[in-house]
Amino acid sequence: MKKIYINTILATFFLCVAISPVQALMFNDLDWTGYYNDATHKSFADGETGLGYDIHFHALGGNLTWNPSDGGVGVGDDEITGGREALLIWYSKPIDIATFELVDLFYEGVARNPYREAGFFGFDSDFGNGLSLDGFGYFEADLWQAIGGEGPDAGSYSVAINGQVQGIAFFAGLNSRNDYAVAGYTTPVPEPSTVLLLGLGMIGLAGLGRKKFKK
Repeated sequence: MKKIYINTILATFFLCVAISPVQALMFNDLDWTGYYNDATHKSFADGETGLGYDIHFHALGGNLTWNPSDGGVGVGDDEITGGREALLIWYSKPIDIATFELVDLFYEGVARNPYREAGFFGFDSDFGNGLSLDGFGYFEADLWQAIGGEGPDAGSYSVAINGQVQGIAFFAGLNSRNDYAVAGYTTPVPEPSTVLLLGLGMIGLAGLGRKKFKK
């Protein structure tokens, strides 16, 4: 019985480890080979994503742009710029999303005219219920994120969603100084308390079984 008890504890540990990690899908993990910035649409089938669903990108106001140097998707030059540009992303089924990850969103901290780049978004949680605006938000660069640099960490910013998304549209503020690119998204992290309660419950059941066995 002692062996069963120990095995239950080990199983609980490995279960907690298995459900805790969260993988961010960064768009530079997708295979953009052969894609050129001369189209308005790009799709990745579920076999290409390895996630069991399709991902679609569509640009409004210009061509869809993939920038491998910073791992971001944009419109026109290499970013979503204030004005008529917008980036639409949608999935073949609703997805639980914690955050969308942005790059190139900077605080232009020049002494004479400081400016924080900004944007906004709106999303539909489930196309099966018809097209609707189920959530929206506004964001702007952090004060510590000074302009400059290239790469996936330059101007990085997390937009909190914490909900189900099937389609989302990203816009930049009307001022042409606003621009950024979308670099990926993350899925929700299980609450630590939930994982702990699950583990304690399994250990408790094992202890109860051991007690009954002794009787």
